[in-house]
Amino acid sequence: MNKSGSGSATNAGIDYQQRVSALFLIALHSQFDISQILNVNDELNIESISYETAKTVDDLNIVCEGNKILYIQIKRKIALSEKEGSEFQKVIEQFLSQYIAEQKISDRFFLITTSDTSKSIKYDLKKIFDSIRLNDTGFKENPLNVNEKKTYSTLERVFDKSYEKLTKNKSSNKNFVIFCKQVFISIIDVEADMTTEKIAVMLLHSKRINMPSLVWKYLVSQSLYYATNRLSLNSDGINDILARFQIKSPTQKEVEIQFNELLKPVILNVSELSTGKDVFIVESFVEGLDYAIVELFRFDSNGEKRVKFEDDYVLLGDKKAKVIRRFSTMVGLQRYMEENQEYYKNKKVVVLESRDIDTVEETEVARKYKEYCHELLNKNTTLINCIHSGKSCLSASCYFVEVDYPNYPPAIGMVREECLLPLDRILGKPIIPQEDIRFPTEINISRWMSLLSKGQGLLKSLPEVKKDLKCKVLQVGWNEDNQVYAEYNYCIRKNLEDGSSDYLCSRGKIQRFSKYEADIQADCLNSDILKNKNNDNRLCVSSKNRRVISRPFLMKIKENGEEVLEVRSFEVCKYSQLLGDLYNNCDNYYAPLCFVIHKDTEQIFVIGDIVPFISNPFQLYLFIENWGEAGFIFDDHSLSVIHNDYEFDKHMRDIINDSLFPIIDPKFTSQQELEEGVVIRELNSFIEENQVK
Repeated sequence: MNKSGSGSATNAGIDYQQRVSALFLIALHSQFDISQILNVNDELNIESISYETAKTVDDLNIVCEGNKILYIQIKRKIALSEKEGSEFQKVIEQFLSQYIAEQKISDRFFLITTSDTSKSIKYDLKKIFDSIRLNDTGFKENPLNVNEKKTYSTLERVFDKSYEKLTKNKSSNKNFVIFCKQVFISIIDVEADMTTEKIAVMLLHSKRINMPSLVWKYLVSQSLYYATNRLSLNSDGINDILARFQIKSPTQKEVEIQFNELLKPVILNVSELSTGKDVFIVESFVEGLDYAIVELFRFDSNGEKRVKFEDDYVLLGDKKAKVIRRFSTMVGLQRYMEENQEYYKNKKVVVLESRDIDTVEETEVARKYKEYCHELLNKNTTLINCIHSGKSCLSASCYFVEVDYPNYPPAIGMVREECLLPLDRILGKPIIPQEDIRFPTEINISRWMSLLSKGQGLLKSLPEVKKDLKCKVLQVGWNEDNQVYAEYNYCIRKNLEDGSSDYLCSRGKIQRFSKYEADIQADCLNSDILKNKNNDNRLCVSSKNRRVISRPFLMKIKENGEEVLEVRSFEVCKYSQLLGDLYNNCDNYYAPLCFVIHKDTEQIFVIGDIVPFISNPFQLYLFIENWGEAGFIFDDHSLSVIHNDYEFDKHMRDIINDSLFPIIDPKFTSQQELEEGVVIRELNSFIEENQVK
């Protein structure tokens, strides 16, 4: 049994290493800034990746632009231990050996692990390294709690023993501090069906990789081969490997079959564009007819544009006609008519074609304009996003268009069908493989990852809370009067029974007050301490989440493994950004989140009196399936992103004022009873109810 368990753990660790390696390969291929993955404040664009190198840190070595070298150890789970030969001792020794060998301040050492790793590593050790980086001379002045003191002492002893073993000399505090400033703890959850894995597959989609889920699995398996053979890959190397999985350009014959339009936007061949003509379907200007199809030369003999516009109208001599849709070719319009034949079959439509227009693309004006289109295309650095809404266009319902009409800057790019404007000149309709796409295509992947890396401060702890409390429905508080956006100059320090201190926080950040408000708040809290000195309602703080609540209530809601420390006093002190950098856990406590909207009306989707929020848009399909199975009617929908807590607060006020109940990630039984989810409650009423109980 022990051998089987050990083997299973080893296999899980190897699989995790391969997954992290594959994630970095995709980042290399897609030129994705991995600082968002590692959650560090430094741009990190990969130039090369080396596996199991001769360097002392032998999992991964990554070279980034600017000759920034990352030495990486990957451990699915790791515990804090100073025992010789323990995983933690070996990691520190490997980092230290490389540090001693190179003595390069620009080098960075990363321990990458999962949320399943020990709290001493992912919370306490991470905070210690961050603290030393922020203030290498005064970090000891920031008092540590009991767990942090134990972690710090263990780290210091492991460093001292390893340094002496490697150099035969005693270590110094200076060496310890310099070393610690270069070490980072990064949590990357990239196992099966987790958000980061889905984002990796989505990045492959964005780079035109066919069957991206299979390619992801291929890269995971190949990572073991690369490591076993100690290989190194640069951008050219990974691009060559993935080239055979890439969606190829259409041949000339295929282009003609597909109405002579280029269908794959990322590989647009500008030389094939039709630039010399405009084709419109307009509301008819001829009495007795419903619509007119008009084909026009686009340029005059001097190269000036002949076609003029006014609002959504095209000017035709002394007449003007309201544009329904605009195309670059007649075959594009024919496809549109075929797709909408039910609507047009009983309409009276006239076709007004131009004579001698078939050779217009061969003219010097058209050829020069194609070069201009190429320049416009090169300026579009976010080709996969809609040029009007900024949302992702990873969907079949989008167009490749040119914008060249009044009041808009000229551009070439993708437009979602619902965002298409009448004067957008349609160049083509892309074919994007739909293999296992279950992602909400309106989500901008890079933006979401950036928001997520420093957001959802509350929600990131919920899986552990659910596990500790053994429940699937949780209730969390929301405070409408929160001052988290205030930029006052004072804060309140909590002095704890173990001699450590902390700061009064709200939403994962140090709460800031005016001097007047800080004095009142501190006096009130200190009075409460005196009042309850000899009873059980003393104010306490939890070691991890830093909640300041009466002891009985805190004991109910604390997580397993959290210490409860009594607050001895509160004192007003000046706020410093250095304190904020150290103690602020996130930029946003609730956001980013998504809510579902009806696609046509853009009204928020409501289930009974529940407003569902989605914390992971890449798992939306799971909730849709559950809601359907529970019998809730669900029409054509879309997602809208809540980018920050300010937006979240606005939505919360509206929802509560409408007597609705916001729930994050709700799932229901077949009897339509809430089975799983995070219920958001107004904080004061939530606390009052629990105190009564």
